[in-house]
Order: sequence, then C-alpha cells, then structure tokens
Amino acid sequence: MAGSSSANENTSSSLMLKIKQNQNMIIDLHSSKYNEALQPMIECLKFSRISKALTASEEVPIVYLSSAYSSAFYNKADDVVTFEVGSIKTRISKSRFGKLLGFADQTDIIDPESLSPSTLPRFFYQLGYKGDITQLSKFTKKSLPPLWNFLFTILFKSFSERTTGTDSASKLFYSLFYGLYHDINLDYGSILWSQFVESVNYKNRHSEISCARF
Repeated sequence: MAGSSSANENTSSSLMLKIKQNQNMIIDLHSSKYNEALQPMIECLKFSRISKALTASEEVPIVYLSSAYSSAFYNKADDVVTFEVGSIKTRISKSRFGKLLGFADQTDIIDPESLSPSTLPRFFYQLGYKGDITQLSKFTKKSLPPLWNFLFTILFKSFSERTTGTDSASKLFYSLFYGLYHDINLDYGSILWSQFVESVNYKNRHSEISCARF
C-alpha cells in the first residue's frame, strides 16, 4: 500500500465515504464504486489478508441476530464466546473464528505484541501524520492525510465495537493498520478475535450500566 503520496494531496471532502455516524459496516470492495483517488486503496484491500473478514456476510433473520447478540458472553477461562439462538446454546472459539475469516492456514505469523513501542508512532509519521504522536494515546484520525484517514475509517467501521468516537483506537487496531500497509503476516486472526471479544464485553458493560440506572 505504500507509495500513494499523490492521492494524499486530495482534500478530505473528495475522499471520504458517505458513512452514517452511528453505523458499522460490511465493505463493498468493487473499486469502480469509489472516487478514482480511492480505487488503488480498495484494490489493495481486495487482495489483502483481511479481504474475507471485510466482506463476508450471511443473510440471517434479525430475530436470530438479536438473540445471539443480546445473550453473547465472553468466557475468559476457556477463551470462547457463548450465545443463544432461540433455545439452542452454542459457542465459538478463537480457532473457529479464525477459520471462518480465512486465517486457518496462516504460517510464520508475527505476534502484533512483538512490535516495539516506537514502531507505530514512526509508522504514522511515515504516512504523513501531522501532530504529536510520541504516545499512541495522543493519536487522532483527523491528523492523518485523507487517504489514510479513509482507510482508518473503513477498518474502524468494520472491526471496532464502537459506532461513535472513531478518532482513536487500541494498539492492536493500529497494528492491523501497520500490517496491511507493510503487507506482513501479522496474526490478524488474533487481532480480530480481540476486537470481537471487546465488542461483546463492551455490550455487556453498557447493559450493566443501563440496568444499574433503574
């Protein structure tokens, strides 16, 4: 994905997707549907290691999705997510999750936690980040050049547990960004599993807060 400096010169308004603020999404990777300046990025994503994770979907009745989501719970001891559909209880493991997203045959994978603390700040400066990012906690999406702001938005809307507050993320999420840019074989299955688990935990935390208010 490196070498897109000419596209970076475009304005944000000409590059950004029309995404609703409170929306998560499955990505359409048909590049012809995007602004010309974005098409190289979409092509890269189409052939990336996470293309299946970005685009895989099934037609599932909303009643089943609602049942599964509302009952989902992460069992840390077994590293599984349990949920119910109707009266049927089931679970999904980390390995099964990875297989569903196309990561079953990964070899020689790199642990994202092995990236040194200075790697990610240097990487963002390489992209043309404008601002202080000596600490990842200072990261703001708006300081990225338009093309990389666009990529950040796509990844965040696809994999984050949040639908709002899209200006920053976790270290693992930044590692995903880094791995795609450099086309290295990070353990994407573990990264996305972590995002999935966090979405379940996030839902349960907010459910507990809502109940406590009443």
